[in-house]
Amino acid sequence: MAKTQQNAKDDGNTVGLIGFIFSIVSIVLFWIPFFGAALAVTGIVLSAVGLGKQKSNRGLVIAGLVVGIVAFILSVIVLLGMFLFFAGITSAAHSMNYTLNYSNMNFSGYF
Repeated sequence: MAKTQQNAKDDGNTVGLIGFIFSIVSIVLFWIPFFGAALAVTGIVLSAVGLGKQKSNRGLVIAGLVVGIVAFILSVIVLLGMFLFFAGITSAAHSMNYTLNYSNMNFSGYF
């Protein structure tokens, strides 16, 4: 019976450690669209599961949870920034297309 309790304790520690690792990788790769956010969500979920399973020495699991949340927020900021950037480029290209449209110009006096 003691062996089973020891395995359950190790399982919580392992899940929390994997969540922490995913969170650290996501904070490094948060600038890659969708990939950093997916890693952050995975780190948050695994850290939360590890937090529920582990009753003592929860510092690493809590750190994984906090780092995952920060990485997710940074990923969302990057995604919003990229969306606004590309929306601005599209708007500028559309306005340039309107101003460079030669069908609106009258060249009859030049030829």
